[in-house]
Amino acid sequence: MKKYLDRHHQSHSLRSMSASATSVTSRSSNRGGMTGKDDLTERDDGSDRPDASVTDRTTGGVDNENPFRASSLAFSSSSSDHAVDSLLMPPPSPAQRDRFHLLKSLKSERHIIEPAFLSHSKRANDFTQSMSLQKLQWHRLGLYGRDHEMEQLTQALTQVTGDQKSRTLVLLDGPSGVGKTALAAQLQEPVQRAGGIYVLGKFDLQQMGEPYSGIQIAMTQLCHSILQLKQFSSENQMVQTVQRQKFATIQAKLMEQLSPETIDLLSNLVPSLKLVMGQHQQPQQSSQEDRYKSHLSTASLDMSNSLHGSNHHSRFLSNTNSRHRLTKMKNKNSSPSHDNNTQQRKQQPQQKRRSTILGGKESVDQLNFAFRSFVQVLSHIMPLVIVLDDVQWSDKLSLDLVKSWITDVENQSLMIVGCYRSNEEHQSVDEMLYDVQLVQQERSIELLQLHLGDLSPECVTALMADALTMEPHRIQSLANVVYQKTRGNVFYLIQFMESLATSRLLSYNFGLGYWTWDEQQVKLRSEMTTNVVQLLQQKISTGVATKMLPKAACLGARFSFDAIYCIVTMMDNNENVIDPQQRGPAYVRQMLQECIDEGFLDACPGDVFAFAHDKVQEAALALIDEKDLPETQFQIGDLLMTQLGDEEALGSLIFPVANLMSTKARQLDTHHPKRKEIARVHVRAGTMAVHYSAFEAATKYFRTAQELLPKEEHWTTDFDLSLTLCTSAAEAEYCIGNYTDMKDYCQQVLNEPTAPVSVRTRIYSILMDAALANNNHQEAFEYGFAGLKNTGVKVPKKTPAILFCMGTGIMKARRNPCRTIQAMQKLPESEDPLQLATFKTIEKIGTVGYLTGRPELFVACAFTIFHQSLQRGINGYSATAVAQIGFVLTCIVGDVVNGTKYANEALEMLGRVESRAVEAKTKFFVGMMVMHWTKPYASSITILMDGYRCGMKGGDPEYAFYCAFYVMFLSFLTGRPLVGIEKESSIYIKQMEDYLQMVTVWYLLPVLQGVMNLRDPSSISTTELTGQAMKEADLLSSCETAKPTVYSAITIRILLAAYFGEYQVGVDLAEEYGAPLIEQQVGLPHSEVLQYSIGLCYFAMARSTKNKKYARHARECRKKLKKWLKNGNPNCSGYLGLLNAEEAALSGKNKSSVVVDLYQNAIVLNGRFGNVQDQALASERLGEFYLEGGNHSEAKEMFQAAQELYLEWGANAKVEKLTSRISHLPSIKFL
Repeated sequence: MKKYLDRHHQSHSLRSMSASATSVTSRSSNRGGMTGKDDLTERDDGSDRPDASVTDRTTGGVDNENPFRASSLAFSSSSSDHAVDSLLMPPPSPAQRDRFHLLKSLKSERHIIEPAFLSHSKRANDFTQSMSLQKLQWHRLGLYGRDHEMEQLTQALTQVTGDQKSRTLVLLDGPSGVGKTALAAQLQEPVQRAGGIYVLGKFDLQQMGEPYSGIQIAMTQLCHSILQLKQFSSENQMVQTVQRQKFATIQAKLMEQLSPETIDLLSNLVPSLKLVMGQHQQPQQSSQEDRYKSHLSTASLDMSNSLHGSNHHSRFLSNTNSRHRLTKMKNKNSSPSHDNNTQQRKQQPQQKRRSTILGGKESVDQLNFAFRSFVQVLSHIMPLVIVLDDVQWSDKLSLDLVKSWITDVENQSLMIVGCYRSNEEHQSVDEMLYDVQLVQQERSIELLQLHLGDLSPECVTALMADALTMEPHRIQSLANVVYQKTRGNVFYLIQFMESLATSRLLSYNFGLGYWTWDEQQVKLRSEMTTNVVQLLQQKISTGVATKMLPKAACLGARFSFDAIYCIVTMMDNNENVIDPQQRGPAYVRQMLQECIDEGFLDACPGDVFAFAHDKVQEAALALIDEKDLPETQFQIGDLLMTQLGDEEALGSLIFPVANLMSTKARQLDTHHPKRKEIARVHVRAGTMAVHYSAFEAATKYFRTAQELLPKEEHWTTDFDLSLTLCTSAAEAEYCIGNYTDMKDYCQQVLNEPTAPVSVRTRIYSILMDAALANNNHQEAFEYGFAGLKNTGVKVPKKTPAILFCMGTGIMKARRNPCRTIQAMQKLPESEDPLQLATFKTIEKIGTVGYLTGRPELFVACAFTIFHQSLQRGINGYSATAVAQIGFVLTCIVGDVVNGTKYANEALEMLGRVESRAVEAKTKFFVGMMVMHWTKPYASSITILMDGYRCGMKGGDPEYAFYCAFYVMFLSFLTGRPLVGIEKESSIYIKQMEDYLQMVTVWYLLPVLQGVMNLRDPSSISTTELTGQAMKEADLLSSCETAKPTVYSAITIRILLAAYFGEYQVGVDLAEEYGAPLIEQQVGLPHSEVLQYSIGLCYFAMARSTKNKKYARHARECRKKLKKWLKNGNPNCSGYLGLLNAEEAALSGKNKSSVVVDLYQNAIVLNGRFGNVQDQALASERLGEFYLEGGNHSEAKEMFQAAQELYLEWGANAKVEKLTSRISHLPSIKFL
């Protein structure tokens, strides 16, 4: 007993030292779901608290962990060495070993197993807690009853971190409180040992539908983990260098993959990303005293940005600005103060911001690509495990993003764990799972589904025996009572046991040295409560928590110190929330600390706090009477809105404020002044949701705003607000496919005669998009021309006027192109929103004209934008129009020189204007329509590859994938190894499917199938596009009206006929599809390769059949290639060389040596350009010529040379066919 008292005295001394610390350290306990005595874990934070919270002690069954607890880089106030210790796990020092052995001897009776490499602060804390035998030490315990699940998880993680580098989706489902998140947390240590990162995000019922809420938490934590790599320091210089080099690699890759605009877009959701990119210094926190002096201003500035744990630019503001903000808030009804503040803002220098031309759906694609690129970079550098908790409350955009991550074949070493409640609605999770299962095999996705239930009676007995450090048979009767009460739900079990300890029905007897209890009283206690929420309510209502937690629960599962401080200190004094004399930050922090010690809250980085479990939040919220809840929520929302002054200052807090006030606001009198203020907040929330691409959430905010405004008179009393509401709501409704409500909003704007022309043009643009989405081209035309009605710009509608506009435009463009281009180079960038909207509408009209078979209208629209740019200034659409003019001059007029000049000017113009939404389209026209007429295909590939990247970054996947298709097509034409083309084409096709770009899928599939036909000797057919990748019949039926897609596929078939020597097939296809086959692909590289392959097939058939018609067609093809080569097209050189040899062989007028020289010249020319496949084809054709002359030995040599070249290309099927062909010739040496 004396030995124990001595130990208790030492523990008390350490506890006193710990209590002197004033800071609230982050808690990152390693909780589990309970598997057995030997799988015991400890907290891995540096907390100085004497006792763990209830939930911290709950290794077995806490569903909702501290979101920052599980980072592979510890988030605490300690140094970066401590932060990364858990990641690298260096060997223990001698002092640490001694400390471990001391602890082990002191705790041997409790069978605790600990790692020997814990930090000094952690050791001191553990030493203290090991002495507190009167406390139930739940955090000492591991997982119980989860051996099988742990084994499966471990195997899955091995595939992620090992050589397989797999992508794995794990779904953990089960009722609340069974330990789903705790089980997922067991992945943390092995991920750390593998040098990876573990992050945890959590969705919240109170913020359900808020865009990317759980993703935001996980990505913020991920950025902090990356920043820890940069700050890492260690005595081991090699380890330090490796970690800092890893950070530099991540930063460089992110800079390469993400455009500045994309970084800005992501930073709106994850502000710490800018710190990763090195754009800002790490902000320094002000002292507690300074914050107390200006606590109102600090609360108003910071709470909106730290509510979800985000650092924001407001933390960089000086005390002077904070005091100015305080003055403004105290005198918000004073107009001079407001005017002065406005004047100050006007006097501050404003950085020029370019106008954006990014639309609603484009922003979805841009944000999706940004997140995908972010995860791609990290997963290629280190294993990455992302755990998302309470997925049943997630928004659709978050689940779509998760699906894109796990199905992205570019990702590797990635595991995503989704935890959700099986006893609640989870249809969205099931839909995501179904989509993943559809492509699981094709994309090599590992899928693991685990269902967790409550613990068995045996596991409950083992858990309680370990918790009480007693033999199982001695606590069996108590375990039976507890099991009957909790049915094995771990969280409920722990809360029930804590309630017994709190009420002294369960206590540690120091005299006896073990725990004692009154079983009859325990049974009576078990009958007093019906569920865990009621149990928690009783506990919350008996302490300081009852003053704070109910109001904190209204904010959601997470809240900032500044938000709760503002609410607690600014609530009406009549409520007597706290003593008016105790309103300082220290008192509020003391309240928070008590809530943490009681296990109600967890402390997170960024001065953010989180409810330890959803049931705690639910119990706290239930303490507010149901009839009083809307009023309380309204008061909190009104307080936050009032203190911040305007909706712009709310920042990310705009969503919870709008949600808090919506219910009560509807009950206010129709003309209550607050209705207008709240409507304005909802419009702002909807606009921000649109900015985040959360269109479904946006529509809800907009509908609420419309309900709050006076139905008949809001256009008269609140014109600007109504205009913003209806315009933004129309776009949001269009993006979710609700065309009925979209048209209603649009009609409201169009009915207002005073609506600005720029807004009316935008409305017509939305209507035009909706018409195109419904394949109603005529209606799209009508909306487009209606949108131009009052802009001062006219586009011809009738054919004669269109042809006149086209003719005069071409004439002016060719008259003095150098002077015109010089004039354009001097033009300023236009920031006129009306001009931007006008050009966008004209561009859409041209696109509809092209789709409806009116290319002349497409050309007329390009010249209209071009001429308007010369008069008003340029923007991104000007660059696209100039590129299209280059295409017209090059491909239609045949003026390659001037067309190239305009194309080069278009590329140069992209650098002078805001162009991210049209950059891919501009580079597509330059690379595909113009550049290849004067430069080798390799130059076009470079431009198109850049266009693909720009389109994906800029939110234009349509033209990004058009660029990707032609990169693959030109790679095929230039002799790139087929194995690489097959691999990359498969990747692009998967991306196209993810972005629903099925037109480009049908363009690229024939290329992929053609490559497979060449590579696989067992292919069903050599020249038919039916096999593993596609069925030709499916393409023809799906693209029946999309002739260009069909013609592109036929081009591949004719090329295959030429390479496989099935010349009759090539001739039949050329005659079946006739002139449209070439006319519909004018200007594209298809033109050159079609003339080449068709000409070769005709020459070959003419030689074998002596058919003059074939010979005539062949010479026509050769003539066109000769003309294009003369006009400067270098890509025709090798093609023409082979057709020259074919013509010489056909005519029979030349000596054999001349024909051989021409064939050899063709071989050399194609080899010079790297076209190994055409070099092989020329060698094969020379072999055929030798055979026709009876020269078998020379024929064998040429066939063997062709065989080697085809093998180098990767055309194994062709190699096998050649082998069969030459096997009948004597003395041939096989490869």
